[in-house]
Amino acid sequence: MGGEDTSPEDGGTRAAYAADLAARGKARPWPPPRNSPCWCGSNCKYKKCCGSPALR
Repeated sequence: MGGEDTSPEDGGTRAAYAADLAARGKARPWPPPRNSPCWCGSNCKYKKCCGSPALR
């Protein structure tokens, strides 16, 4: 994959990262289901944390 010269703003970089995650079996659906644990690691449900409409 890329190195220090790659930019997350570049669509190709993001696509390569997504392909790498999928190849390693670590890809996750987006957005996560509302009753799933939040991805940020808060141990809260996604809908009560980063998925809350109040935070948008």
